[in-house]
Amino acid sequence: MNKKLIEHFVKEYDSVRNKDRIYRETETVGGLKTYYTMDDYLGKGLPRTTKIDIFAYFKKSKNMWELFQQILQEKMTPNQFLVLYGMKKSLSIPLDNIQDEVKSLHKLELLKDNKLTAKGKRTINKYESYFIKAKKKTSIQLMGKKFATRLNEYREIFPAGKLPSGKPARVNVRTLENSFRWFFETYDFSWDEIIEATRMYVNEYRDAQYMYMKTSQYFVAKEDKNKVKSSDLADYCDMIRDGVETEDDHFKENVV
Repeated sequence: MNKKLIEHFVKEYDSVRNKDRIYRETETVGGLKTYYTMDDYLGKGLPRTTKIDIFAYFKKSKNMWELFQQILQEKMTPNQFLVLYGMKKSLSIPLDNIQDEVKSLHKLELLKDNKLTAKGKRTINKYESYFIKAKKKTSIQLMGKKFATRLNEYREIFPAGKLPSGKPARVNVRTLENSFRWFFETYDFSWDEIIEATRMYVNEYRDAQYMYMKTSQYFVAKEDKNKVKSSDLADYCDMIRDGVETEDDHFKENVV
């Protein structure tokens, strides 16, 4: 595990905790548990064996470490995420500086008037999916009985042939199914919202001959270099829920 990566995480975390103890524990002799602070993570004043154990812990906890990485990429600290989650679930969070965390969440547009925004709800849903064994569900359970028909309906909104990027606009249905499984595990949008949002997206690029438009797969979900998935489709679905006009609707109103 890269030491700088660990230092970055601890520094981000510690900036809020003010060098309080980090929520991580290691078994010690006699079955006791020892909690380590930032200085402990950097190996100051600790036996060499303890430092090795810390690195081994992170290597074994790859999924948890990836979770922390993603939270930091949202420009959130773990404490801020805890507060956001607590507000969604109506839980009491025992933090001394909770009001500071709430202010930060407002600045990140995850809260508005002390209520979760659409972005805040999306963020919680995304991380909750880490702990849901959705792969055990069938595609019908996740996406509905008519998911195959709706997948084809979605796919055919995209133009036939290749985009200016050289990639086919319409990807294989099986590939789309896998992308939409992740989408439905992560978000709570309906197929009607998905279809309307997709039409809005494709219409925006039609006049420009689809220059820079994403494929039908990458519009649903795309990973960045850190293996973090995001979805433009989810953003467009939010616009549909918020009542944002499509260009076609605006044109019709002006003509009338």
